[in-house]
Amino acid sequence: MTSQNAKALGRTSRLVPGGKVVMDSLSMMDSLSKAGSGWLFVTMITGVVGTAFAIYGIRRKRPVPLIFGFLFGSYTLLISNVWLCLLVGILLIAGFVVAQKRVG
Repeated sequence: MTSQNAKALGRTSRLVPGGKVVMDSLSMMDSLSKAGSGWLFVTMITGVVGTAFAIYGIRRKRPVPLIFGFLFGSYTLLISNVWLCLLVGILLIAGFVVAQKRVG
């Protein structure tokens, strides 16, 4: 990994005794402060709603709410932009409504 790539990923390298290079990554608090409170709020809400849908799908033995619950509860782990998270969430909800109408 080049030093430019390491800096872009928020990592720094340091030389430790014995000639080894150690990569230091950002701490969790640094990552959360860069993502912002809006992202944290969206992540908490989608996690709660996704968990509720997954539990509903398990108890009623319905695959659509179960799959939607897992997708809705976990997609924010892959996206750190608040507006993109909201857009993907709206698209997932629309997909759920369409799938629910088709499956019944």
